[in-house]
Amino acid sequence: MKVKARRVLTAMTTTAEPLWFDGCPNHVPARELLDEMIDGVAPGTPIIEIDASDPAVAATRRFPGPPTIRINGRDVDPRYEDISDYSLRYRMFWTDSGLSGTPARVWIRDALRGLGAPRWEARMARLDQ
Repeated sequence: MKVKARRVLTAMTTTAEPLWFDGCPNHVPARELLDEMIDGVAPGTPIIEIDASDPAVAATRRFPGPPTIRINGRDVDPRYEDISDYSLRYRMFWTDSGLSGTPARVWIRDALRGLGAPRWEARMARLDQ
């Protein structure tokens, strides 16, 4: 008897976490970018706003500064490395377009699609060869 293999898909809940503190000039543009990407790539994704203005919250959440966007707990910046400094300061991003106050839209898109950092690591590995 021939048995047919059946692919079973399990639903994975994706969550988005914008982290910020009061006064960040890039919080609103980053949040608008996140909303736009969710609408286009992963409609219905829950967004959990995290106000990290309190240094204790910043340390507990391992907050590198605003604007930070995490998808499923992972920073969307594929080059992000946690240096264990959670002092309240603004964040800048090196994107393909240069220095930016918000993450690149492709990073958010890739993170929502589940591609994130492994894609960057594979790209860097190819460059090292």
